[in-house]
Amino acid sequence: MKGSNTGANMNEAERLRQLLDGSIDPSELEMDAEFFHLAERIYGREALEGLGISIPEPEIATPITNDNGASHGVEIPEFIEPPPMHIESEKQPKRYLFILTVGIIGLLFVGINFYVGIGSLLPLCVDDTHDAPLEFSVSTTVVDGNLHLFWSGDFLKNMTDYSITWIISEDGSNNLIEIGDFTWKTSGNFIVHSNSWVVNTPPYTYVTTLIENGTEVASLSGCIGCETITTQGQIQFSNDECSNNPKLIFSEIEEYESVNSWAPAKSGDVLDGALMMLFGIMSLFGLIIKK
Repeated sequence: MKGSNTGANMNEAERLRQLLDGSIDPSELEMDAEFFHLAERIYGREALEGLGISIPEPEIATPITNDNGASHGVEIPEFIEPPPMHIESEKQPKRYLFILTVGIIGLLFVGINFYVGIGSLLPLCVDDTHDAPLEFSVSTTVVDGNLHLFWSGDFLKNMTDYSITWIISEDGSNNLIEIGDFTWKTSGNFIVHSNSWVVNTPPYTYVTTLIENGTEVASLSGCIGCETITTQGQIQFSNDECSNNPKLIFSEIEEYESVNSWAPAKSGDVLDGALMMLFGIMSLFGLIIKK
């Protein structure tokens, strides 16, 4: 036994020596995978393939099976594809709720602007030319059988056509003395005018009006010598364009501070109708989908 081991060791040593000095038989390498891998490390696989040495195939261990037919493995069940899950998107209800909200708010905004005017609720308009209301006053006096009327107006629009009209009577309103008027174009914001008539029978009455661009903006009347004596009248009338035009014109919304972007209430245009229709459709669409 001892001699056998010594011979085997010498045989291995001899083969290793032959491997190192390159004198080993190539068939030895093809039959011994361990020596082949050792030679591969020393010389490289390309050098071995150049010598025609093929790589030894590794031994495949044959699994041991039980001949009695019993199966000790774990059976893998067939894959069953689960049915598709229908998950409702939470974005859909939120989207329709948003459309409904925008439609209702839009309808309210357009409706309020048409019937009342946004300008009557929010001071968005700025009219720098009329910071104070128009003032119109008349004073009267009778001197030596002459009736004198003195008109004054303040905070008028510059470069605008104005007229003052009057009706003068005596003996109450029985005798008409004159129906007349005075017309001018303003070159400022103030006017003073006077006129006189010969009168005989008191009491004397007058009715006078102030007209701006063909529109009556103020009216006063009085009686001199009546039981209730009125010798002076005064009226204040706001000609502020923002107050008189509270409806916002949507086509001019970018210049909302300008008086030109506003119009009288209940004066509609094509854009108002289009917006009402758009917001109405959005509201109906949101309500139908919500149901």
